Amino acid sequence: MPTQLNRPIASLQINSAHRSKLMKNGYSTAADIQAVSVEELARDLGISLEDANAISAVAQTQPQISSHINADSVELPATQRTQLVIAGSQTAAELLKVPASATALSTGNKTIDELLDGGVIRGSLLEISGVPGSGRSAVTRSILTSAVREGHEILIIGGLSTSIVKILSLLVYL
Repeated sequence: MPTQLNRPIASLQINSAHRSKLMKNGYSTAADIQAVSVEELARDLGISLEDANAISAVAQTQPQISSHINADSVELPATQRTQLVIAGSQTAAELLKVPASATALSTGNKTIDELLDGGVIRGSLLEISGVPGSGRSAVTRSILTSAVREGHEILIIGGLSTSIVKILSLLVYL
């Protein structure tokens, strides 16, 4: 689990347009936001000081996630234990309300990220195809690098072409 300082921008509960601007301007973690003044953040993103203050506040907020809860220590009747909500948890219905860009991994290409509504959705299946020289390997490398840096597992299905083997060997050193 990421620490507070290296929480990815995608995990912050902020406006999706602001999230996209942060990513496009090289911000990738909460620490990146905390490292600059509110004025500098507003200038970098082209937003108001009020919006920059709100983003900065969210980046400094500690997530309310309990790392351990023993259901047996909670004094509730057995029928009510299933209704226990852990602070920081989300229901499936709430997750469906999260915009796609909030959970997206950058492709490293602004235009492709915009076409994909913020990037590649974590946990999704993506087929990358094109003629030789179209940039398939570069996009694949960028997506895999984003996933590895955020601590995600990667599953590649398909033939291991020379370019994929080369990309995977480069990821070992991240």
